[in-house]
Amino acid sequence: MVIDAHTHYGIAYKGGKMFDMEVYTKFAKKYNVTQAIMMITPMPLSVVSLKSFIEQYLTMFTEPKQKEILKQAEDNIPHISYIHYIRDNKSNKIKHYHGVKINNEFILDKLNFDPYFLPNKYFFEVAKASHLIKPILSIHPLFFTKEQYFDYLKDSIGYKIHGIATCTSPELISNEIIDFLKEENKPLVVHTEYDETPPKYKRKLFKENSTMKWVNFAIENDLKLYLTHGARLSHDAIATVNKSHNIYIGIGPDYILSRTTGRMERIINGKIDYLEYLCKNTRLDRICFDTDFPWNVDSSGDNFDFKTIEVLSNIIRHGPSLEMVLGENASNLFNLM
Repeated sequence: MVIDAHTHYGIAYKGGKMFDMEVYTKFAKKYNVTQAIMMITPMPLSVVSLKSFIEQYLTMFTEPKQKEILKQAEDNIPHISYIHYIRDNKSNKIKHYHGVKINNEFILDKLNFDPYFLPNKYFFEVAKASHLIKPILSIHPLFFTKEQYFDYLKDSIGYKIHGIATCTSPELISNEIIDFLKEENKPLVVHTEYDETPPKYKRKLFKENSTMKWVNFAIENDLKLYLTHGARLSHDAIATVNKSHNIYIGIGPDYILSRTTGRMERIINGKIDYLEYLCKNTRLDRICFDTDFPWNVDSSGDNFDFKTIEVLSNIIRHGPSLEMVLGENASNLFNLM
C-alpha cells in the first residue's frame, strides 16, 4: 500500500505549475499508489465559464463598471480568477488583491470574497469521480465559514491551511475556525517555512509561520497535525513529534528540499542530508511519504521527479518500517482504513 499524503490539483498563480492527471496517473500506476491525498494549489487559478462566475459572485461586485463589463462579456468566454497578497510590514496590515482576467486582460480587483471557494468546489467535483483522490478542503482563515462549505465537509478527510499563501499565521486563526477543527477532529495539514535570508517584506510573515509556531498551535488546541516539507528539519519540531501521538511529518518534495540549503533549518557543513537525517532522527511511525506534486520537479523545472520511493528504499531497508512510511502512517492519521 502506497499513499501519497500531500499533493495538489489545479494551477498555481505563483509559478504556474499545473496538475497533469495523465502524468500523475502514470506515476501512481508505476509505484502502486492506491490513494492520493489531494488539495488545491495554495494560490489557485480557477478556469470556469464566465456564466458560472457571474452566478456565484455578481452580487458581490459593487462598482457599476464592474457589473457592466460582466454583462457585456459572452458567457462562453473562460475567465481566470486569482488572488495576490501584499503585507505592509510597517502597519502589519494585509492587503488583499483579488482579480479577474478575461482573455488575459485584467479587469477587476479588490473583490471581497473567498478566493478558495470556486477552486475547492470544482476540485471536489473532480475528486468525486476519482477512485484515486482523497480530498482535503483548503481553508482561507480570513474568509472561511462552515456554512459556505457545508456540502464538502463530509467528504473532506482533513483541512489545509497555508499561512504564507494566505498571508496569515497561527495567531490569526479565529476561535470559530479552531472550534470547527476541534469538532471535526480531522488532521490539519500546514505548510512549513524557513528561509535564512527572506526578502524584507516577508520576514515577519515567515517568522510567524515557523514550524514550531504551528506545532505549538496544534498542541494547545489538541489538533491532529501534518507538517509538510520535512518540518524544515526543525530540531525542536522533530523532538516534539517524537514525543507526540498525533503529529506527523511529510517529506516532499525531497528533490528540491535536498538541494536548497537556505530553506532548511538543519544544515551540516553547508550540505543537507535531508531524507537520511529526517528518517534517522524521527520516529518512522511519524513520517509520511508524499510528493507535493506538482512541485516535485528537477532543477530545470520541467521534469517531474518521482524517485522518492527509491530513495526511501535505500535509506529504510527494513520492510515493515518502509511500509509504515509509504502508506500505513498516512492511513492511520487520515483514518483511511
